[in-house]
Amino acid sequence: MNRRNIFGLSIIAVCGLALLPANALSQSKSLKDQLIGTWTLVSVVEVYQDGRKENPWGPAVKGAVSFDPKGNVTLAIIGGDVTNPSGKPNESNRQVVAYFGKYVVDEAAKTVTYTAERATEPSFDGLARKASVTVEGDELKQASAPITAPRGTFTPNLVFKRAN
Repeated sequence: MNRRNIFGLSIIAVCGLALLPANALSQSKSLKDQLIGTWTLVSVVEVYQDGRKENPWGPAVKGAVSFDPKGNVTLAIIGGDVTNPSGKPNESNRQVVAYFGKYVVDEAAKTVTYTAERATEPSFDGLARKASVTVEGDELKQASAPITAPRGTFTPNLVFKRAN
């Protein structure tokens, strides 16, 4: 190959890399590097073992999760006001889950293990909980470890968007 052909191929390669979509380049980052930052909650759905899907958080649910490079995490989810099951007028019920603690990423398994130092749910204090996660561009999807509640066992499925 002569120098002109090598130079031409080099220019084509450089231009091709410059035109790659941003999420293709982000795929070369580790999962931990992709997670770092703050994410705002888009949706939360509880998926039960029988296939039923529920959102007891109400349509106005809000939340965020932040990951720092040192392995610290903070999460808060606050549901919108939903009617209290008692049916009494002017009473509302608002769910809240929040915690801070540590996280560890398993790159091969594409999981994050959260260990809450302190949580609004006391049974989560010190408990390590694993979640499957995927990051595609500015979207983070998480399927958390199953939770057993009075309505049955469900898997929380959360979707976040990267905060600006």
